[in-house]
Amino acid sequence: MINYATYCEIRQMAQEGCSSAKIGVEIGLNDKTVRKWLGKAEYRQRSAAVRPSKLQPFKSTIKHWIEQADFTTVQIYQKLQKAGYKGGRSILCDYVRLIRPRTHRAYQTLCFAPGEAAQVDWGCWGSLSIGDTRRRVSFLCVVLCHSRLLYAECFLQERSEHVLAGLANAFAYFHGVPHSLIVDNMKTAVLTHRPGCAPTFNGRFQDFCHHFGTRPVACTPRRPNEKGRVESAVGYIKGNFFNGRDLDQLPDDAPLESLNAQLRLWLEDTANVRTHRELHARPLDILPADRAAMLPINPNPCDTGQTLTVRVTNRCRVHCDGNRYSVPPACSRKQLTLHRYHDRINLYDQGKLIASHLRSYDRHQQIVDPDHQLALIEEHGRSKIAAEALTFEALDPIAPLWLQNLRTHQPNHLHHMRQILHLSDLHGTAAVGRVLRQSHDFSIYTWHTIKNLLERHLRGDTPAPQPMAATAATRSLLEIRLPGPDLGHYPGNASASSNP
Repeated sequence: MINYATYCEIRQMAQEGCSSAKIGVEIGLNDKTVRKWLGKAEYRQRSAAVRPSKLQPFKSTIKHWIEQADFTTVQIYQKLQKAGYKGGRSILCDYVRLIRPRTHRAYQTLCFAPGEAAQVDWGCWGSLSIGDTRRRVSFLCVVLCHSRLLYAECFLQERSEHVLAGLANAFAYFHGVPHSLIVDNMKTAVLTHRPGCAPTFNGRFQDFCHHFGTRPVACTPRRPNEKGRVESAVGYIKGNFFNGRDLDQLPDDAPLESLNAQLRLWLEDTANVRTHRELHARPLDILPADRAAMLPINPNPCDTGQTLTVRVTNRCRVHCDGNRYSVPPACSRKQLTLHRYHDRINLYDQGKLIASHLRSYDRHQQIVDPDHQLALIEEHGRSKIAAEALTFEALDPIAPLWLQNLRTHQPNHLHHMRQILHLSDLHGTAAVGRVLRQSHDFSIYTWHTIKNLLERHLRGDTPAPQPMAATAATRSLLEIRLPGPDLGHYPGNASASSNP
């Protein structure tokens, strides 16, 4: 089937004397087709047979359903299949789009007075290597609604202590507190917020706002336009600060601190000194109006930590975020209060601080205070010595007095005590108890003496001789008197020798 323009071109070339074969070559048609159209006095388009649509019997039903409720196309398709529809979903979508055209929501431009509000939201970008693991980089973004001054800080988690610490740092950066904080429905700020109902704020977040005198405001669920300023700021940080920045090139010892230092420099040199496209001015130049209207910062420090109750293991460790932190040995198996901050961990026993550690964002690590380890070693040593002393005192009734004298006479009494306990394991407590009594009679308190006495008993030797009593023979020997020495043999002593 040719169109009307081609038909006119065939007729024109035929009037000019061209043959049907030449016309077919020039136009690109078959010779028979050219002759057929030359034989017709006028152009008539062939009427195509119109096939009935499979959707046609159901169109009135579809309109009725849409008038009843705002059904989706998938719902309508499922209902049609149950009603006997055998067609596809594409023609249904075209028809629904025709009778129910899509409408676009209209938004109102929000205006804020100086110091009236700040908008808060989280963003994320990439990850950092922390020890043997990797952590996602999240950044808290806070924007003053009037001046558009921006504050951002990177964290490795998005928990309550990170939100509150970031907001406290933002107030210090602004040199003031806005009258309202507009947040989305993150659980660290809003527990529940059903459409048409008042939000239920997180108690910890509410206490923080009360401390600084600001009022928390929650956006309507699924309405990000209500905090459009911070939404734009999050995209601006991703596209201008993070885009093209290699996070793996940061120092291994303090990657997060280095990243926050770079972000702070970017805020001061780029973000807050640029000409804003809506304000046609720099945020830093409009900031004085915000500062004059904002609330003063509460001079009392705010506790931004999260309080938890934890139980100490029998190895004097407390579990937190997949890591183990040490506590003093006296707290073994106790319940302690843990205050978790974004940068440190504090542990309290009945209100008394007993341990403080830098918070680790690595995983499966042991964070040990050397003082806790030394105290644990000393306590284990004292327990071992006490147990050994009890074992020694059970050897014989004389053993407690013997051990007391051993401590008095021997500086390294522990070595002697342990050697004697070893001898009792080899020869039995009865034999060692017997030689302990013998050595006590001689007031000799060394383990070598105990060893020698045990060896003599094993050989069957007679016991050590007792002191001899004085007899008549021995008494005569004691009465022998020897003459004095003759000094006459020495020069100069002649006079001395002549005298009796």
